[in-house]
Amino acid sequence: MAVKATNQVDIVDLTDGYSVVMSSEAVSLVGGTTYANAATATTTIYAYCGSEQVACSVDVTAVTFSGSHGGGITVTKDNNATQPTLTFAVAANKVNGNCEATIPVVITDAGVTLNKKFSFSVSKSGTNGTSVTVSSIKYAVSTTESQPADSSFTHTSVPSVAEGSWLWTLVTFSDSSKAYSKSKQGKGGTNGTSYYTHIRYSANSDGSGMVATPTASTIYIGVYSGTSSSAPTTASSYTWSKYKGDKGDAGDDAITLVIESSAGFIFKNTQAVTTLTARVFQGATELTSSQIAALGAVKWYKDGGSTAVGTGTTLQITAGTVTNHASYTANLEA
Repeated sequence: MAVKATNQVDIVDLTDGYSVVMSSEAVSLVGGTTYANAATATTTIYAYCGSEQVACSVDVTAVTFSGSHGGGITVTKDNNATQPTLTFAVAANKVNGNCEATIPVVITDAGVTLNKKFSFSVSKSGTNGTSVTVSSIKYAVSTTESQPADSSFTHTSVPSVAEGSWLWTLVTFSDSSKAYSKSKQGKGGTNGTSYYTHIRYSANSDGSGMVATPTASTIYIGVYSGTSSSAPTTASSYTWSKYKGDKGDAGDDAITLVIESSAGFIFKNTQAVTTLTARVFQGATELTSSQIAALGAVKWYKDGGSTAVGTGTTLQITAGTVTNHASYTANLEA
């Protein structure tokens, strides 16, 4: 099977249901080393039936708290009867860790209660650390890797170290602690060789008449890689390759397939019929039915299946055909 063009759309069955969202679901409280500082946090509550906003209410006396709140959080609300705003007041020196509030939200028309969570965390201050400074840095030279005695560290600047010997460093800090490190003087390496690359261009395969800058007539490139820092002047010093090919034949226009729907791609469970239409284009021109037939046939597949659920440029879908969600793919097959 040769697929010449393909496309895919998702069909969604949108079922109405109640949901609650809050403008904010958490707050991070600034604190000292133990408790959170005094603070306030607000959140606005919205209720929906499907995609339509509906009225909701909150009884703040029914809000409960759990975790390390220390009894230091109170909650009040405004008088908005549709989307109430709650204000949490945090008392100083009460909350010493993570905690959360459970908010019972009542959908007014339906009498349905949905619980939402609002979380509190505390960013505590760290305790002061102990500062130390470097008191001295001394060096010692050793012919072995063994650590020298402290009395051997007599150099206050980096001394000369013979090839194969070890340079030891002793750092003493203000709290009398010490740190040792070592490094070995390596052997000197041999002098390296510098290599250079030079580029030239030519209209001829042997590089004759080469130039430093390409022109409209140059179709060969020459590359020199060697030890000469200046570009060689003889064409034979370069390796020549053709970098500009002959103009090729024009290619065929691409075949694309577009899926359109008579009623969009999201619908509710009704008896209405949605028609998916596959339109085939070659380049910018839409193909007729006979032109499509000359190329092959449009076949429809559902949810990645290997068995076609329809053939032709159109496919009719009813709500009963789709359970919550389905993906339809149209292939133009030879």
